[in-house]
Amino acid sequence: MPITPRYMLVCDQIRQEANGKFLIVGLYTPDIVVDAVPAVLPMLAFLVALDSTEAGTITATFQFSHADQILVCGSIEAILARPGVVILPFNVGPVQVMSAGLYTFSVQIVGQATPLTHTFAVHLNATMPAAAVPRGDRVFALRAARPPGSDFIAH
Repeated sequence: MPITPRYMLVCDQIRQEANGKFLIVGLYTPDIVVDAVPAVLPMLAFLVALDSTEAGTITATFQFSHADQILVCGSIEAILARPGVVILPFNVGPVQVMSAGLYTFSVQIVGQATPLTHTFAVHLNATMPAAAVPRGDRVFALRAARPPGSDFIAH
């Protein structure tokens, strides 16, 4: 079954709603910043989007690794009712990050020659000590500008 990768997202959590939509919580863009190492990421997830040219079953193995050490691994099976876009959510947390550096999430689909991989960095937060990081205590108001005399109302 021909599979084409589209994209991979790294976030805290992926949920699928009753109506089938995916909810992506805490999207990392592009790297993860921690205050200190070791650090525990209580939730970590990867969303893999693929294109399939036919219906069928996808079987895959996955692993999350750092410096030749596998932190999490497993396998999945997904049934495709029809050709088109396939979304595979992987909730792999909690994960302990022992050091800053490059981390890789890879998915090997059975029957495909090469794995799908996504590499990102974990950085230490060097700009602010942990106690000084804003925690939602600042509120910013956005105001829509409108020409004088217009009836424009921002919704």
